[in-house]
Amino acid sequence: MRIQHQPILSILFSLIICCLSASAQTFSVIHTFTGGSDGAQPYASVTLGGPGTLYGTAYAGGLSGCSGGCGVAFKMTQYNGAWVFAPLHAFTSSSGSNPVAPVAFGPGNLLYGTAAAGGTGSCATGCGVVFTLQPPPTGCRTALCYWTYNPIYEFASLSQFDPLGNLAFDHAGHVYGSTYQGAGCGTIFQLTRSGLSWTETMVYQFRNCADGIHGPTGVTIDASGNLYLVSEETSYSQFGSVYEATPSGSGWTVNPIYNFQYNDGFYPEGVPVIDAQGNLYGTTSSGGTGGGGTVFALSPNGSGWNFVLIDTLVGLGLQYGGPWGNLAFDSAGNLYGTTLQNGSHNCGSVFKLTRSGQQWIYSDLYDFTCGNDGAYPYAGPTIDSSGNIYGTTTAGGSFGQGVVWEIKP
Repeated sequence: MRIQHQPILSILFSLIICCLSASAQTFSVIHTFTGGSDGAQPYASVTLGGPGTLYGTAYAGGLSGCSGGCGVAFKMTQYNGAWVFAPLHAFTSSSGSNPVAPVAFGPGNLLYGTAAAGGTGSCATGCGVVFTLQPPPTGCRTALCYWTYNPIYEFASLSQFDPLGNLAFDHAGHVYGSTYQGAGCGTIFQLTRSGLSWTETMVYQFRNCADGIHGPTGVTIDASGNLYLVSEETSYSQFGSVYEATPSGSGWTVNPIYNFQYNDGFYPEGVPVIDAQGNLYGTTSSGGTGGGGTVFALSPNGSGWNFVLIDTLVGLGLQYGGPWGNLAFDSAGNLYGTTLQNGSHNCGSVFKLTRSGQQWIYSDLYDFTCGNDGAYPYAGPTIDSSGNIYGTTTAGGSFGQGVVWEIKP
């Protein structure tokens, strides 16, 4: 049964409904999605704005026109010790719908994101769009304040569709991303602005599924403009690969820099994150000797990359039960992540890896219960300068539509 929309003011001023202690951390639910005007089923991480400000997307809910709703972009602001939730945009099937990826600040200090479906393309439910969100020029003077939504590029056909993952930006203002599908296997794309319009260039197409059986789920970029991404299964390895895309005067060179073996873990999902030394850190969602996926590092050695298995996570051996989202660093260089179905209740968990010399020490920060605290965090965590950790779950919560959570040190 579809949940009825609640009055908007009851959504905007969401209260903390759950506080638990885990490993000297305080866990709180700071918003519970209702499936109404505030959205439902967030798959994406939240993005930090100014102090006490978060931005995010919810895959469903909002306006009708899509099965379960077309999704919502939202903002959360801390006020007098509580969090105020405000929708920024309600997606529609005609202009882009069902966002899966997080939003990110890019050229012009606008929020950029992708919608996996919708738009005017010839795909059955639309081929997806890249969009921007811009605040009102005079600021918001009411609690309910929508931003200006602009679909800057609409994918047109089955040759390139379903943009799912993180966007990245270079110093020249180009926007990079990926589509999960396109000729069956996905693409990497670049958007270049000229005046008020954007031109799309296909950086790479995963040809006939020889390069990647399942397409990439976003890209990340280093200081030299190289892109990094993962694919679940490839012709190089049935367990998945990490790729590097390097720009040159004649175009781009795309090569795998690591092909997973069975004990390394398999099926990487989240985009690797990069430290100041150019090392990549990422996860696999399955496998490893603990059965719950793995955390790994790749370090450049001049002629290639060294693979280091940082940790093998404990799980029930469920396929895709480990991490799906990106890792995150704190100011001390420690790593944080989430798992989809690991933890003592098989509902997902939040973990920390503390660097100690050449070793990493694992800590379980929180295990979701599939109750009011949420369930199944597809998204990775986000950490602010004070060490507070934020994230979303796709399910659970008192309405079963997911939550935004916070862990305070």
